[in-house]
Amino acid sequence: LVVLLVALTIAIPGAESAFAAAPTISSFTPTSGPVGTPVEITGDNFSGPDPDVTAVRFDGVSATFTINNTHTITATVPAGATTGAISVTNPDGTATSATNFTVTASPVPTITSFDPTSGPVGTSVQVTGTGFLGASAVKFNNTTASFTVDSNTQITATVPGGATTGPIAVTTPGGTATSATNFTVTAGGFAITSFNPTSGVIGTSVVITGVGFTGANRVRFNGTSATFTVNSNSQITAIVPAGATTGPISVTKQGTTVASATNFTVTPSPLPTITSFNPTSGTAGTSVTIIGTGFTGASAVRFNGTRATFTVVSDTRITATVPARATTGPIAVTTPGGTATSATAFTVIEPTIHARTITLNLRRHLVARGRVTVNDGFADCASTVPVKIQRFRDDRWRIVDTTRTNAEGFYRQRIPDRVGLYRAVAVRRELGGGADVCARDRSPRRSHSH
Repeated sequence: LVVLLVALTIAIPGAESAFAAAPTISSFTPTSGPVGTPVEITGDNFSGPDPDVTAVRFDGVSATFTINNTHTITATVPAGATTGAISVTNPDGTATSATNFTVTASPVPTITSFDPTSGPVGTSVQVTGTGFLGASAVKFNNTTASFTVDSNTQITATVPGGATTGPIAVTTPGGTATSATNFTVTAGGFAITSFNPTSGVIGTSVVITGVGFTGANRVRFNGTSATFTVNSNSQITAIVPAGATTGPISVTKQGTTVASATNFTVTPSPLPTITSFNPTSGTAGTSVTIIGTGFTGASAVRFNGTRATFTVVSDTRITATVPARATTGPIAVTTPGGTATSATAFTVIEPTIHARTITLNLRRHLVARGRVTVNDGFADCASTVPVKIQRFRDDRWRIVDTTRTNAEGFYRQRIPDRVGLYRAVAVRRELGGGADVCARDRSPRRSHSH
């Protein structure tokens, strides 16, 4: 009985296919065509519970493709392809067609018409003709344009920045067709013609080039609003916003929106690092330069947990101001990629407060005089001190004149001779970058009458 059980094989219908995730190819259509031809490949395990297909090749040449569902893929015959088998690859294996796809010679393209026949930069133009599959370039009087091949007989192109009146040309693997008549480029227009760079992390500065940007009131990256500056009628500088994803850039003005023909690729933000900072200590208000990497798009800088104001100077440098109420501890920088914390602490220096006393005496016709003294003898808080002479009028103290003390702390200032109450104020000031604070003080009131 034991021998029988060991030798027994139980066949479960479908078990083999349930565990086999490699793709299969059963057919493709059409079976021949020139470069640029769309080909529908039929089979199994192209997507779904199995790993998605990662490559399609025509006789070994990689092609662009779209996975329609687990059973069909649409691929485009690539430039350089030759007659041979089609292969489909996923992480579990590669399927090869049983028959060859025949790559035929690309016909010489022709242009029979285009509509409209004139327009400003940014105008969408429908070019009609033959042999457009596999088109690699469209030019307006030799200026390269962005375009979409709608079919073998139709292309939609956008009049590019810098284009001038002249013929339209379409280039395919079969050659170049040139229109018999000119497209007339007119003045004006509103369009995005290019942007640079074409990819970057959140916080990247992107220069958008085009026409008609004056008056733009919104810039979006794939629908996410960005901060921007209109540099001129033909240029905008925008910052890739938090939450942006890969997609076109759009510019809006006066209710009209134009979008880029190509996508801006949002790349993952790297984890930031802090390598150093300078100075390593200071009072509240001290400017600190932080050095590291991955600072683009930084959203917060903190001194031992207290949020600070800051400026991202570059991807490797931030300038931050030590905030009020900060305490000694590490500096942290937060970006879309994460948070970096310094290995050493920034030392917050508590300022020394120097209490002061100011006196005021009034002499006839009318001279204000007095002295500023420092309770702890810190002479710098008595020398060249700003002093305000104030008179009480209309229920408030009003400044009638200002002066400064001499090196010994004395001051003397002639002021307008008017009856009333007066006082002197020693203005608060910080010395040594905030390490010493000269406290504000007010003199006793003095009355003056004729």
